Amino acid sequence: MTAVRLWLAALVVAGLLATGGASTIMAQDAGVIEGQVTNGTAGASSAADLEIIVHVLKNRQKTGEQHVRTDGAGRFRVDGLATGADMLYFPILEYRGIAYYPDRPVMFDGGPLSRSDITVFETTPTADALSFERLNMLVMAVSPTTLTIMEMGAVTNPGDRTFAADAAVTGSARTLRFPLPPGATQISAQAGLPVDTLETMPDGFATTDPVRPGRREIAFSYQLPYDTANLDLNRVFAFPVGTFTLIVPDEVGGVVASGMALQGSTELGGRPFRQYVAERVSPGSEVRFRLTGLPAPMFGRPRDLGLLVSGIGAVLLAGFLGFTIWRRRARPAPPTTLTLATSADTTEAGRTMTSAPPVPSSQASERQALLEAIARLDEQFAAGELDATAYESQRAEQKTRLLALSAPAAVAR
Repeated sequence: MTAVRLWLAALVVAGLLATGGASTIMAQDAGVIEGQVTNGTAGASSAADLEIIVHVLKNRQKTGEQHVRTDGAGRFRVDGLATGADMLYFPILEYRGIAYYPDRPVMFDGGPLSRSDITVFETTPTADALSFERLNMLVMAVSPTTLTIMEMGAVTNPGDRTFAADAAVTGSARTLRFPLPPGATQISAQAGLPVDTLETMPDGFATTDPVRPGRREIAFSYQLPYDTANLDLNRVFAFPVGTFTLIVPDEVGGVVASGMALQGSTELGGRPFRQYVAERVSPGSEVRFRLTGLPAPMFGRPRDLGLLVSGIGAVLLAGFLGFTIWRRRARPAPPTTLTLATSADTTEAGRTMTSAPPVPSSQASERQALLEAIARLDEQFAAGELDATAYESQRAEQKTRLLALSAPAAVAR
C-alpha cells in the first residue's frame, strides 16, 4: 500500500498524513457513500466481493478508515460518515496487486449522499499499446556552467489492460524508462512518478509503477553541466512519441537540429521561449540537436587555460627570436682587420680595428637544442603530461639559458 499512501499525500499536502490513526470514525453522522466497482477489461469477471478501504481525513490529516466489500454486482455502500466541510474520503481497492481509486476524493458538499465509482482492469506484461502523446524538453534556466531542464508530457495506454511489467517476460519490473543526457545531476520527479517506484539506471532512471489504461501526466527535472559554447544532445525514446518539443529561452543562441522545425515562440512566466518540434518519433529512434551560443566561461576547463598559456609562451618566444634575428641583420657589417701605417718602420703607430668574434658552432648547436627542449615542454604541457608547476619551472630555466646564449658578444678594442 506504499503507492496508495503516496497517492493520498499527493492529493492533500505532502507530509501531513499520519501513518497511524484511530481505526474507527470519531464523529458519526448521516453521510453515505454509494459506489460501483466495474472491471474495464473486455470479457473479464465481475468485480464481486472485493475489499474497499475508505481512508478518512479531517483537516487534511488521516483520522481513520472503514472497510467494506462489494456485493455480487460490484456495488458498495458506506454510511454513518461525518459530512463537515473539513472531511475528505478516499475509497481505494487493490486488484491483482494494483491500487485503483476514483478520479477525485469524496466530499459531502452537495448533501449527505455522495457517489464514487471505481474501474479496475486485468493486467498485461507487455507494453505494446503504450505511447507518449507528447513530450516537452524545457530549458528553464541557463547559467555559464549549467542548464536547468524540465521534461514533461503525457503517456497514454489506450488498451483495456494495465501494463504491469513481468521480469520473466520483459527482463525487469520496469514499466517506463527515461534516458537522460550524460552528466545529468539532481534528478527530481515532479508529477506522475511515485518516488518509491523509481530506480536509477546507467543512462537515466525508470519507474516500476504499473501503467493503467488512460492518460497520465508526468514531469521531472534535472541539472546538466556544460563547459563549451556548443552542446550536442540526443533523446532516445522507448515508446512512440506523437510530438516532441524542445523549448529554449533567449540565453540559448541557436538550435541546430535535423528533423526539427522552428514552431515560433511562446511566453512562459513572462519570458520569451522558442519552440522546435519533431513529429511522430518512432520507438528506439534518436532526436539529435545542438545548442549553440551558450554563455560558457572562456576557460571552462583547466586544460583550456594551460593550452592558452602554452600558446602565448610560444608566440612570445617566436617574437623574441624574430626580433633578435632582425636586429642582427639590420646592424651594419663591421670592417675586417686593417693595419694602417705611415712607413715600414712605424708599424707600432698603426691602429687595429677588429669585428666581433663569430659564434662558435658549439653555441649554435646548444641554442638549437634549447629551442627544441622548450618546444617539447610546450607539447607535454598541452597534452597534460606535465603539471603547471613543473612546466613553468623547467621552461624558465631553458629560457634563461637561451637568453644567455643569445646575448651579443663584447666588442674588442
